[in-house]
Amino acid sequence: MNFEHQQREHLPTTRGHPTLKFRVKTMEARASVTAPEEEVMCQTDRNDPQEDAAPPTHAVKWWRTRPTVEPLVLLFMFSYVVTHSVVNGLFLERVCGSSDTSVCTNEDRAYSSTLTTWKTIIEAIVPAAVSLFIGSWSDKFGRRPIFIWSFAGNAIAYGVFSGLSAIPDLAPEWLLMPSVAATFSGGMMNLMAVANVYIADVSPAGQKELRLGILDAAQYSAMMLGSGLSTPLFLGLSYYGVYALAAVLMLLCLLYSIFLLPETMAPYTPPEDASCGCCKGIFRPQLVRDALKTSLMKRPHHGRSTILIVIIVVVTGVLISQGEGVANYQFLNAKFHWTVEQSLLYGFFTNGTTAVGTMVGVLVFVRWLKLDDGWIALITFSCKMAAAIIYSISPESWYMFLGGAIACFGALIWVLVRAMLTRLVAKDEIGQVFALAVTIESVTPLVGPPMYNAVFNASIDTFPGAFYLLSAGIMAIDLLLLLFAIFLNRGAKREQQRQQDHTDSKTAAPE
Repeated sequence: MNFEHQQREHLPTTRGHPTLKFRVKTMEARASVTAPEEEVMCQTDRNDPQEDAAPPTHAVKWWRTRPTVEPLVLLFMFSYVVTHSVVNGLFLERVCGSSDTSVCTNEDRAYSSTLTTWKTIIEAIVPAAVSLFIGSWSDKFGRRPIFIWSFAGNAIAYGVFSGLSAIPDLAPEWLLMPSVAATFSGGMMNLMAVANVYIADVSPAGQKELRLGILDAAQYSAMMLGSGLSTPLFLGLSYYGVYALAAVLMLLCLLYSIFLLPETMAPYTPPEDASCGCCKGIFRPQLVRDALKTSLMKRPHHGRSTILIVIIVVVTGVLISQGEGVANYQFLNAKFHWTVEQSLLYGFFTNGTTAVGTMVGVLVFVRWLKLDDGWIALITFSCKMAAAIIYSISPESWYMFLGGAIACFGALIWVLVRAMLTRLVAKDEIGQVFALAVTIESVTPLVGPPMYNAVFNASIDTFPGAFYLLSAGIMAIDLLLLLFAIFLNRGAKREQQRQQDHTDSKTAAPE
């Protein structure tokens, strides 16, 4: 449903403790007048949810109220890291025709980087096409179906990859086949976006940053664990065993999602007209219009501009991650002649420092010192840019570990931007705003990897770390944009503080 913003009242709390409350009766009255005919036909019989209202649990047993998405994110990211830690080595070995990658030529490394770029592009096609619909669709039909769909597709993709990697002397181009199955799983971006929306659904008032920080810590802990165990798993199981293990873990996530994970949305009661059913409703143009209208609607205190800038920062961050992932192993192999095992050890270190840095940053910068958003943005982006410059010019391999330590607070920026989005929009709009962000994110694999691959291939013989300077330049632009967005939104922050002070004074007053 679409409502004029003037009918919605935001009552956020102090810095770092946002809530989004709004008047329901006025919106319901407005909905009966302004909702499109198709939307009225497809309305559920539930009222708009309140921020402080608990998820529906009347049909959920007591033992099903505790499970949440962090274990799923942990297992998913572990599988993702373990498999992606070895996939570049697998492609390079098949291109070189030798398990000793130190004998590979720069031409072999360039072609291997090109194949992994195509792998990334193939896996991004379907997610980019459906991501705009998923957020709004999950607002109506629930979050669990997205998890079930994603884990089922990933289990199939990893299983196929396991079979292909067990075939000796297989042409490297055949390794692109599992990406066809992976692309129909919805992609990592859509899964993580729905996980973030799920956390926003279940987080109590004032706990969003903490819960998002825990989710990020689970993600990076899984990445650290995956990087640390990748070497013994690879040595003991080889390529096909690693992918078989990932397929089994995805099956466990699938069963968890089906039998244990509670749904956060009230049950949807479809009308007798099947045109609004689950499968037919996912590609309704109204969902696209809802996401665009919600994200682009005019809001007080430059809220619309702030939302768009935050989305840009999120998207460019994903573009950097996707681009560096294509060229990073080839860079380490070309400059320092690192093997897969050495690369996995380095990944274990960087993911571990990021996990620790994220938790420390949330507890110290957000919860204890209560730093302004601008200071958090400055700290995190400064760390990330300094690390990127060190990576690019590193004369010896230990500089890579130094850069990884400096970048330990880099992931804190994702906690900041997601918290900003959840403060700016109401709960019933969160899925739609995230849908627009994830849609643009899903296009980044079609742009970032080819761009970084072109820079790497052009500079591999002279300056192989040039692509890191590209990342530093993009991050500098992101920092300026985010500081500008925080400046624009300063009026909203003052209003939030006044509202919270007024609420606290009423609560503290004796009856």
